[in-house]
Amino acid sequence: PVTSADLLSIARLSDRLDAVQGVMGVAMADVPPLHRDFVGLRVIAEGTRKHARVLCFSPRGMDALVRMKPVFPGPWFSIGFTAHGPLRWTNLALEVFARSAGHGIPVTVNGEPMAGTSAPVTLAGAFAVGNAEILAGIVVNQLLEPGRPVVYNLGLGHVLDMRRATAVTGGPENALFARASAALGRFYGLPSSSWVSTESVFEDEQAALETMFGLVTHVQEGVSLVWGLGQLESEMTLSLAQLVIDDEMVAYVRRHRRGFAVDDEALALDLVRAVGIAGSYLGTDHTLEHHRRELFSPRLLNRRPRGACPGPLHEVAAARAGELLSGSLEPALSEDERSA
Repeated sequence: PVTSADLLSIARLSDRLDAVQGVMGVAMADVPPLHRDFVGLRVIAEGTRKHARVLCFSPRGMDALVRMKPVFPGPWFSIGFTAHGPLRWTNLALEVFARSAGHGIPVTVNGEPMAGTSAPVTLAGAFAVGNAEILAGIVVNQLLEPGRPVVYNLGLGHVLDMRRATAVTGGPENALFARASAALGRFYGLPSSSWVSTESVFEDEQAALETMFGLVTHVQEGVSLVWGLGQLESEMTLSLAQLVIDDEMVAYVRRHRRGFAVDDEALALDLVRAVGIAGSYLGTDHTLEHHRRELFSPRLLNRRPRGACPGPLHEVAAARAGELLSGSLEPALSEDERSA
């Protein structure tokens, strides 16, 4: 079970990781269900000024969130809801949309078809069902608040593992859902969303394989908003060590995505002539000026020889998470903001 103290640790750690740009709420076991949305926002705000994606539990909770919005300027938090398909929006979802309308709160409209159960087993059929659910949710939100910021999210889709009757979150089909979400979002002129996850219950090779494949796919396909850093066990577990590892993965993918420049400064032909045959570039001003931007410098991944290796990656990541959370931490909320 995840507690409010755990969520605060997640928010504080996320605040110190460059790759993480927002924090998702969780169902805190020590908070009554009808209070988890607005209490979750308060806990996240205590740990970080990064964007908060709030879970919605009740219409009255949504009323409280609306009252909290003026504490900071701009869209400092967003909400979201998922269609409970096939082709159905629940009364709870519609009431949350209605109570949050008129305040400029961004909303992620999620389709979550499961190929083989709540949608056709063929991916194209599942995309069609999920797309219809999302469009219906967007129409409802625009009728309630014309021009409301919305995010198109087909990337929550699943497939069913036919051998074990479980929802798959880290398979190649999930990456295809992300691809479809990005393409359809562009088609409708909307930002898109999707997630990365893994079925692994450990911070291990399977988690690395499935998460990295998901991240690379999202970047290549142009997904606007990616969730799921730190998740394990089909979204049932949040790991601080995995969150640190995922932060490193995102930095790795970002460096690859940036590519390389081909211009006079990068080609450095005058330097090549000056150094000449059998010379060294290590002591040149050009190397000093460019190495930090040009070369990826890992914070976790090992580049030492076997005898100096600090240990398995998950242990290094857990230790790094502990270091980032140790010592005195300044609250993200001021006294005035806390009492507002």
